Amino acid sequence: MKKATSIFCVAVVAACLFPLSVCPQDRFINCRKFDASIKIVIDGDKSDWPISSFGSPAAIDSRGDLTTGDHFVLNAGTAAYDNQGTGNVYSGPADFDAVTYIGWDNQAFYLLNIARDNEIGFDHARAGTIDANGYLTGSSTGWTNDGIELWLDNDNDRLPLHLDQQPEGNSVNDLQFNVIIDDALQRRDYPNLAEEDYGLRFDNFYYQYKEIFRSGADYNDGDALEYELLSTIDTVTKLDADNKGYTMEIRIPFGSFVMFESTHPIGFNLSWLDWDKGEFSHFSWNGFPSEQPEFYQEMRFTSDRPLGGTSIGQWSIY
Repeated sequence: MKKATSIFCVAVVAACLFPLSVCPQDRFINCRKFDASIKIVIDGDKSDWPISSFGSPAAIDSRGDLTTGDHFVLNAGTAAYDNQGTGNVYSGPADFDAVTYIGWDNQAFYLLNIARDNEIGFDHARAGTIDANGYLTGSSTGWTNDGIELWLDNDNDRLPLHLDQQPEGNSVNDLQFNVIIDDALQRRDYPNLAEEDYGLRFDNFYYQYKEIFRSGADYNDGDALEYELLSTIDTVTKLDADNKGYTMEIRIPFGSFVMFESTHPIGFNLSWLDWDKGEFSHFSWNGFPSEQPEFYQEMRFTSDRPLGGTSIGQWSIY
């Protein structure tokens, strides 16, 4: 009996001394719930975001492993860079830089994207984006200017291996959602247009500055259903005063997309778009081509450490 007890004690001590670095760790993107006192208004103003409450960014290390975090910072050393062979070559943070914050409440998912970009304007977007009178032409849609792409695997199954290589067609649970800065540029450069001519228009079924791609759901129809859904997703972009950056806010109500709910984890990736002199480039945060869900990371909607409030661990026990 003494021998068995001694073996057990040695095992316990060894387990306690075993390096934590070799033990499996729970790694995920931590989308934290806002404290009830926080009310986010989608207006392109970051002042209502409790930025000081955020912790470390979710990051990909040199081995390709995820470090748990609650926001994203562009890291050119770990992100997958793609300029499709154009002359738009990234030259450092002065060329383009971005930080992206996320959060949620009982109704919706929120995103705040703060970018600095030394070349912004329709002269840097895809050719033909806008006509001489300031009207969006529809020849350029939601990935042809600066902005952000969200890649959602809402059933978190990491399938298919590639969104564009499915014999059976796109899954209803996966999608790409893009928001670009066309409407903000349009307001800056053509301030005298009628309000209904800015941004989202049901015009030849081109939505220009926000759009859904690669989904098998009915609402990705390039027609009335998509227009109706996009009209419920609030996005506002404000350009920086020096025209070398922008602040973008997005609010996506839960249930907007199939299985997009806070009640379960989802697969997630994002990519930042940077167009310069009419040529494309982007950074995929997770270090892999954005169209491959197998490399998306798990995002969980948590509520134990509310943004802007007091975490459970800080509650007084008296």
